Amino acid sequence: MKSLNELLFARHLDEDEEVVIVVHKHWLLSIKHLFWPVVSFLGSWVFLYAIPYEVVFYGVALWSMCSLVWLLRNFFDYFLDAWIITDQGIIDVAWHGWFHRESSRILYSDIQGVSHEIEGVLPTLLRYGEVSIEKISGGNIISLESVAQ
Repeated sequence: MKSLNELLFARHLDEDEEVVIVVHKHWLLSIKHLFWPVVSFLGSWVFLYAIPYEVVFYGVALWSMCSLVWLLRNFFDYFLDAWIITDQGIIDVAWHGWFHRESSRILYSDIQGVSHEIEGVLPTLLRYGEVSIEKISGGNIISLESVAQ
């Protein structure tokens, strides 16, 4: 049985490529992004409980569906911004919305330098920061913010 990471990121891999690890942003940031959609969803049902009329039910149903779409969008924005570390290189996958995705690949032989930066009290305590990789040709830099450890 394939894992969620294998299912979501399989299209970015070559046929003979194996995933070593998929690196996401720190899990605490997912709570930050998902908090308000969850509050909105729960608030809609509290509203229905307080005012139990049929007309309110239809409004709450629409409100709930919008909150769930908001929740899914924020979850995908958090989860699908990742680096796929493979046996051949690093694939930077960025999800900018429902219809805008991009990815770039850096082979290990093309890496000129790697750097990391931890800035602030909370990132220092929770051990997360920004990791950057510089590519040899052109000096392009890809970075992933809020990476744990």
